[in-house]
Amino acid sequence: MIEVASTRSLDAQDKVDFWNELIGSTYSGMSVDPATTAFNARLSLWHLSELRMVRPVSTAAVVSRSPRSQARYSAPQYILHTLTRGSATLYQRGRSAHLTEGDMVICASDETYRFDALTTHEMMVVEMDATALSSRLPNVDDFVARRISANLPGTRLLRRFKESLWLEAREKLPAAQWQMHAGVLSDLIVASLDADELDPGTTGDMLFKRMQTMIAERLGDFDLGPADLAQELGVPLRTLQATTARSGTTVSRVITSLRLQRAAHLLASQEARSITQIAFECGFSDPSHFARRFTQAFGTSPKKYQRLN
Repeated sequence: MIEVASTRSLDAQDKVDFWNELIGSTYSGMSVDPATTAFNARLSLWHLSELRMVRPVSTAAVVSRSPRSQARYSAPQYILHTLTRGSATLYQRGRSAHLTEGDMVICASDETYRFDALTTHEMMVVEMDATALSSRLPNVDDFVARRISANLPGTRLLRRFKESLWLEAREKLPAAQWQMHAGVLSDLIVASLDADELDPGTTGDMLFKRMQTMIAERLGDFDLGPADLAQELGVPLRTLQATTARSGTTVSRVITSLRLQRAAHLLASQEARSITQIAFECGFSDPSHFARRFTQAFGTSPKKYQRLN
């Protein structure tokens, strides 16, 4: 049975206190700092056999969790987050992972982490026993705080299965059947990670890293494209395309992603500069096109992103 709690019916001054109490009891040590006074959130919770699935949705906020969360569990947990709406950036272990719709990321429950979400966002969250998962996937720790792309087949299959389970949560099935489904979910989680499915650039592929470096050096070049990169790297275009395909992306997407990441940094750190100037510096010849791509990636317009930061 799904349990649901919401701030919708509360007075404005009570919403944040209620939400902090709720999420603090759900995940010990967790707290929220809303980005605006117009804060609203909803939390749905479902126990699926030995797994717990949580589905929070919230307006823009910074969500943090402190190390004391370890006291809640007899053993550490890995927490798998799938972003189903909006965008967010996770910070843990000195790493950052920017997520857009469909991306996944794993957090270690007994270490501090923080999600910065500057727009309304929704996640599907599954908790897993760290010892049990590590026994099946010894390198699971390598995935902590690493973006797991929505473009990968394993990520897509896992999200669809979780969505299907959620739709059936109100059905009265025998406990043995729910336990079987929980086992399938665990198997899909392991399968989605049991291949070098880290965020592009973290797989150890030297050609990919060389390509990223070259893109970063030429971000302001409006005409930069896959063929130019392949020529400068001294490899056939097909080789470069195959390298990015193994990471679930394309050369053009990598170029756009790095341009948008640079633009986000400039918007947050140089508020006096115009959005048009930043667009040109990051290789977008059309400010309108830049605004559309930025909104798609970050869930908010460049102007609003600059104002909120």
